[in-house]
Amino acid sequence: MNDILPRFRMDKDFSNMSFTQLMATTRGTCDSQASLAIFVMRGLGIPVTFDFTPQWRSLPTGHSWNSVCDSTGQHISFLGTETNPHGLHQGNTYQKAKAYRKTFRNQPIAEIEKQHIPPLFHDNIVDISSEHNNMTNVSIPIKYRQDIQTGFVFLSMFYDFEWRITGHTELDSDSIRFKHVGKDILYLPVYYMNEKQVPAGDPFYIDSDGVIYHLNSDSSDSLISFNSITSEYDLLFYDRMINGAFESSKSADFSDSEAIHRISTLPMLHNKIKLKQPHTCQFIRYKSPNDGWCNVSEITFYDASGKVIEGKHIGTSGSWDNLGNTGENAFDGDIFTFYDASEANNSWTGLDFGEEKEISTIQYSPRIIGIGIYEGHEYELFCWEKNGWQSIEKKIATEQTVKFSAPRDALFYITNNTLKRRGNVFFVKESHIFFYN
Repeated sequence: MNDILPRFRMDKDFSNMSFTQLMATTRGTCDSQASLAIFVMRGLGIPVTFDFTPQWRSLPTGHSWNSVCDSTGQHISFLGTETNPHGLHQGNTYQKAKAYRKTFRNQPIAEIEKQHIPPLFHDNIVDISSEHNNMTNVSIPIKYRQDIQTGFVFLSMFYDFEWRITGHTELDSDSIRFKHVGKDILYLPVYYMNEKQVPAGDPFYIDSDGVIYHLNSDSSDSLISFNSITSEYDLLFYDRMINGAFESSKSADFSDSEAIHRISTLPMLHNKIKLKQPHTCQFIRYKSPNDGWCNVSEITFYDASGKVIEGKHIGTSGSWDNLGNTGENAFDGDIFTFYDASEANNSWTGLDFGEEKEISTIQYSPRIIGIGIYEGHEYELFCWEKNGWQSIEKKIATEQTVKFSAPRDALFYITNNTLKRRGNVFFVKESHIFFYN
């Protein structure tokens, strides 16, 4: 039955449609796909459920899918219109914190006032995380107690500097125990009172082996040095230049284009290519590889004497999502601006020299985020404490190093105040800085 259902095109603007609308539109979210499967399967007497996770680890939303109950009572997951039972799909392959199933029966988590229950648990849902792989149990101490005791503690997971509630448990006298929670995720135990989250303990991270790291701001101070963030975390887009090419032409439409240098390896922050012999042309461009979005921060052309060759910008117009990161940025002398094309393929940015010029050297830099350590920039270290993020210290970087004295076992992030950019959260794991992203 699932094989003959129409294939869906993802469209967030279509949801909550009837069976007839779903069959005719064949557009919508994963919710729409799961709903159509339920309409059809239940209509034929096949016991199919609506399952979901409220929040992915690294994506802004959650996901929905189905499961079918076999003759032994086991649930086998699939996604209607997309994958069949026993097949791989996001719901059974992507790492999740918790998973739930919608029910008709009322499933109150506690007989308490609604303002003390997160919206996630207002619906009739049951926890099915035990049906999924890569889950573990965790027990942590109660660090903070509240005057108002609801008897429940909730589990929030970290996403984009927000703590998003994804689970719950009853409160023991001495500890908080969460069952069947996902690994490789950063969590915070919280009370939920009057529609607000209040920390019940310290943040903690469960690694892929199930080891728990308690992130305690009360730990003793230690000197933490940052001098190597740039190479690993600032250049997240550097692979988008592999197979990109610098091409010359005698005409503005590049109908006679000639590749004078092709990027075959991962670029560094600054890359200087001296041509085997000078190349003469009027038009020069950097052409993006497929799926590269023409991501480049800076391009400079030099003649044989080392003088910069100036020109008029040419190239494909626009930028991704019209955010203003256009092709001119590649020639503005600022490595912190970049070109992010409106199309993933066949985009390019270049110069018209006005007349034929002789190029001897090409220098370029890939798109960077601007969270690295740069000499002379001001950095500020923030630490998670009971009442949220607190500033620890501000420092000016010397060369590509900045050092802070801070609680060794806490959760942190750094801002580059000069560029007004915020880095990813991190903590010290086995004597190394571990960035959670």
